[in-house]
Amino acid sequence: MTGIGREALFDDERMSSYLHDGYVVLAPDELPASFHEEMFQAACAVHDDARAIGGDSNHLQVIGDNLRARIPALDRLLDCDTVQGALTSVLGEDFVLHPHHFVHEATPNDQSFHQDGNLPWNERAHYRTHRPNWAMLFYYPQRVTEESGPTEVLPGTQYWTTDFERDDGTWHRGDAADKTLQREELANDDLAARDRRIGQVVDLLGVPGLERRKLTVEAGSLVLANYDLFHRGTRASAEAASRRFMYKFYYFRTQEPREASWRNASTSPIAGASANPVDGVVESIWQWLRGGGDDCRMWVSSEDPVRGVENAAAENERVRLAYELGLQARDDHSLLPELERLLTTGPESVRRAMGYALGVAGPAAEGVVLRGLKHDDARVRRVACLAAAEGRFESESIVARLLRCLEGDPDDLVRSNAAYSLGNIARVVPERVPAARLLARLQPGAEPDNSANGGMTRSTVRESVAYALNNVRLDAADLDRLAELGLADHDRYVRGLAITALERHVGACPGDWVQRFVTHLSASRFSERPPRPALASG
Repeated sequence: MTGIGREALFDDERMSSYLHDGYVVLAPDELPASFHEEMFQAACAVHDDARAIGGDSNHLQVIGDNLRARIPALDRLLDCDTVQGALTSVLGEDFVLHPHHFVHEATPNDQSFHQDGNLPWNERAHYRTHRPNWAMLFYYPQRVTEESGPTEVLPGTQYWTTDFERDDGTWHRGDAADKTLQREELANDDLAARDRRIGQVVDLLGVPGLERRKLTVEAGSLVLANYDLFHRGTRASAEAASRRFMYKFYYFRTQEPREASWRNASTSPIAGASANPVDGVVESIWQWLRGGGDDCRMWVSSEDPVRGVENAAAENERVRLAYELGLQARDDHSLLPELERLLTTGPESVRRAMGYALGVAGPAAEGVVLRGLKHDDARVRRVACLAAAEGRFESESIVARLLRCLEGDPDDLVRSNAAYSLGNIARVVPERVPAARLLARLQPGAEPDNSANGGMTRSTVRESVAYALNNVRLDAADLDRLAELGLADHDRYVRGLAITALERHVGACPGDWVQRFVTHLSASRFSERPPRPALASG
């Protein structure tokens, strides 16, 4: 490991806890109390400035995405051993800080349980992958009490999600646990009625005995969370002793694990106090994180997982059985037609589960995935892209088909999923995913804007392409082209992801692009607001 001590890495117990519960609480002891007070005051200033400025874009310019420029001392936190060790443990070395970040302030209104959108501002780009490709870092500069509005989480829910497809072929952009819940219901002053309604939201997930945990923590605490964990912000009461802020940062993986990146001694995750619906999924992920690829020794509990997946009453059971079905199909290829049937004819929740099952099934399922990528129904093609990434299908035929999906599919979500999948596959076979084909999608007019989510025109597909380019092999010519196209894109997240890709190559692959990169940074640097002058008295 470079830059951090081995003691900063997770041990098996903490890593197991993270994979089971979907989060861990951390205390960065290397930072003094005065630092956290400074970050609290900085958050106060940011939100006060946003209120003073007003308008409909201060979420973009003041309290989102520009925080590291406004508050340079934040990098002390992000670079400290506690943070770097935790992120290395979960995402491996060479992880990337995503350009989107935000500082939340608790308000008198509750949030509902939700998963963050897989693009900023609750936009949709790809299916949620169970392997740790993404993580969220929450930082609380002040003490968080029950009264100040703690974050509430649903442990273990990071491997489940809700349906997002609409009947007309479009899709919901956000992943609220209950998409019918109205904002007015969460602002209800009748707290008993509010609590009943939020309880109904949890019940809607259909998982018996699901635990709710409010994260009351000390000043300076961090929470490293699985990107897909269901969570919500709770309301701050009038009795709160202090304002409550939470800084939020996104990170993503860029390398396939070749060995464990934490202090690993156990060949299997450490079990919790009781059997958990995600145990089989965690076992599979544990082996992958140790560099074992698809070497999964998951226990198969069902004699007929096909019927089980079809008839499952809740997502947790459906996902568990999908993993078991995929594992059985590795050896029993007679099950593959059943996986294909469920992929092409099942309802959304079953189709999605087949994306994971086909990934677990491995190379034997390649024909099913290839036919899925060519299917007439865009909903099937989307899931086939997920399956290709989950199984890291690296054959020339799969990669070629994904490139065709990226370049010519009429469905935005297919193209976006294809780009995301190509990025993940490129970690395994970089020579088969040509950067030039991805870069071509960043050319003006190649991939039009398709969203105004967050208050700006942007492209979910170009953002997914820019993500993929952080995972593929780039030579000097590719970097020149990325600097030319990516840094000129009006989508701030395409530009931001182009910067992260270029930044990682500065020392290893110099070229003409470096001057273009530096010129761009000079022109686009954020100019923070100077201190207000003191008013003369009298």
